[in-house]
Amino acid sequence: MSTVPNASTACPKFSFSTTPRLIRIVAAMAIATGSASTAAQVLEEVTVTAKKREQNIQDVGISITAFSGDQLRSLGFTDAFDIAAQTPGLNFDGGASGSVTKIPVIRGVSQNDFGTQQEPPVAVYVDNTYISSIAATGFTLFDVERVEVLKGPQGTLFGRNATGGLLHYLSAEPTEEFEAYFTQQIRDQNGTGFRSEGAISGALADGVRGRLSGFYEQSDGYWINNAPDFQDSFEIDGSFAVRGQLDVDLSEDLTLGLSVGHGDFSLSNQGTYTYTAGANDPVTGLGYVLTPENDPDAVNGACPGCDFFGQDGSESRPNDSSFNDVGFLERDFTTVTVDVNWLLGDGISLTSITNYQDFSFNYNEDCDGSVIDYCQFPFGQDLEQFSQELRVSGETETVFWQAGLFYLDITQTAFSGFQSSAEEGFDFTVADVMDQDTKSYALFGSLEFSLSDNLSATVGLRWTEDEKSVDSDVYYGGGGPAIVDLIAIPPNLVDQFSDTQEDSDWSGRLGLDYSLNDDSLWFASISRGNKAGGYVANLNGFPIGSEDRRFDPEVLTSFEAGFKQSNLFGGRARLNGSVFYYDYSDYQAFDFQGLAAFIRNRDATVSGGELEFAASFNNGWDLLLGAAFLFDATVENVVIPGGQTVDRDMPKAPDFTFNGLLRKGWQLNSGGEFSAQVSFDYTDESFSSVSNAPATLLSSYTIVDARLAYAARDDSWELALFGKNIFDEDAQNFAFELASFGIHIQSWRPPRMLGAEVTFNF
Repeated sequence: MSTVPNASTACPKFSFSTTPRLIRIVAAMAIATGSASTAAQVLEEVTVTAKKREQNIQDVGISITAFSGDQLRSLGFTDAFDIAAQTPGLNFDGGASGSVTKIPVIRGVSQNDFGTQQEPPVAVYVDNTYISSIAATGFTLFDVERVEVLKGPQGTLFGRNATGGLLHYLSAEPTEEFEAYFTQQIRDQNGTGFRSEGAISGALADGVRGRLSGFYEQSDGYWINNAPDFQDSFEIDGSFAVRGQLDVDLSEDLTLGLSVGHGDFSLSNQGTYTYTAGANDPVTGLGYVLTPENDPDAVNGACPGCDFFGQDGSESRPNDSSFNDVGFLERDFTTVTVDVNWLLGDGISLTSITNYQDFSFNYNEDCDGSVIDYCQFPFGQDLEQFSQELRVSGETETVFWQAGLFYLDITQTAFSGFQSSAEEGFDFTVADVMDQDTKSYALFGSLEFSLSDNLSATVGLRWTEDEKSVDSDVYYGGGGPAIVDLIAIPPNLVDQFSDTQEDSDWSGRLGLDYSLNDDSLWFASISRGNKAGGYVANLNGFPIGSEDRRFDPEVLTSFEAGFKQSNLFGGRARLNGSVFYYDYSDYQAFDFQGLAAFIRNRDATVSGGELEFAASFNNGWDLLLGAAFLFDATVENVVIPGGQTVDRDMPKAPDFTFNGLLRKGWQLNSGGEFSAQVSFDYTDESFSSVSNAPATLLSSYTIVDARLAYAARDDSWELALFGKNIFDEDAQNFAFELASFGIHIQSWRPPRMLGAEVTFNF
């Protein structure tokens, strides 16, 4: 990793401090319960549709990690970002704790601008429909059939192009036979909570199938507020979502699918941070943490190691501190999808996917992390999105081809700003109200064909045209009567900005797959991905030029090779691996300094590799291991606040991550199965800012989860006890440098959760 000039914080070396505890808990489970045989869990065959047709994941020459619905439930994954814990190379970049924005990061590729007008370089799909808003990607999982994580540039198979990869969440579909389930969960996480989930599915008439599913959740806040008369944070005050699906066979060759979903997420008291006193290095201009030892002259004028108000941050601890309770999040969405599949004959089929989304959220946070109210950050979004995808495909014994058209229309108002209380000596409000329209048109296609019995090739090509226009009004002052959601619009219009960008570019893929035998696949590819330019918000209230408001498109060229080895050790294990090199042109590098946000185009390089191992043994043991390595993840020619031009580590790009799961099952005399499972997720240190300011260094952490379960012989019911983050690890999620306020703030992952759940299957 690159070093920081005059950095006062050294980067610690890799350590796996919780490994002895992990070994002890696994050994204790094994000793307590003996051994017997069980059905394989981690080696169950996962069918994916990454190439728009059903295939065994081991037969697809793409780096993919996938989870079945059963695996997701066994792992206790209930939020969209939980999958990162067992997906090598995947991280989520969320500025605040909780789920206000969750930006996926694959192999270091991300754009950690929290402005909701941005589309991330890793695309998120739900049931073949693109989710453009980063505030909508932190959704709750329920009634899920499968999740697929595709790594590397995308564009020749899916509607929306992406430079970093793609996450695809697929819901369970309506069934011909009747089925239903209900799960009730109770938990303790610095307070009590419960979650209910269920679904019912079956035939409604001849050729008509339906499915209705949903969840409801409520809990106390897990971040304890020690300030008198203030409320705890991250309370869930009655969140729910429902989804109705209908499949109709209009003929033997024509099927119509309709899906309607609605959710309302009212989460009280969000947006809580810890804080430390901070200052800028006089040479580099980079923010560092003040302590009494390194601040004998009291640079903030209050006391050594303090901010302007004499606070030193010593009382501010993860999930247990004193803060204002101004923060909250309200979010709701409605989505409608019409899916038509038509078999035209001669192996040719036509697919049409039409989707409409209506999404809005309002948010506020205490962005100084203390009881002194001198920084609030309200922002939100009102978005309508329409997309239309048409695909035609055909297949013979040696050829599979596909061609598609994609249209995307996003209309949104994104508002953001800062507010400060006059009582604390900072009487100001900044508000940027941005109206942004995005239209995208694309033509894409892919051709797979056999070159010999063992060798096949894939050629894909895409052309995309993007048009993005923005109108931004920025206000500054001491407040005013007009209200745009949370932001009190001040009287002074200080900046107006209008602009339009039109970008056209191509992406493509050339790949080779070589099968040594039925159990061994080797693959290599060259692919090119691109992402359109865009605009950043003006958060400091001063007029800035168009060169600071807009950024250009980015292009990523990927070189990758890998293998998939099945049926190792007599069919009891498999091993997949890959190495890659990314050449990044005009990487959209986000930097947040003071109250100013910028995205600068810089060149970058990324190289690394991944390994995934899964095994199921005859005595009932299941093992899953995954590792991701980044040998290099460098952004070139970053200009830091002191004026120096230096190379920097990409943000949220740890050198090493390591995950694993160990499960043991026993068949009991009753015919049911008892199982014990422990899983872990280690993440190396990284920076949350492209400037690599010392104050934004995120320490390494290890999260350990565990689960004990008993399932009836006929799977009619299951009872489970679970723990998440059972060692209560303080895992830092993000850090912001706010040295202009004399502080830095840090967000954290949730503390330990213990709970129980029962599931009934009908």
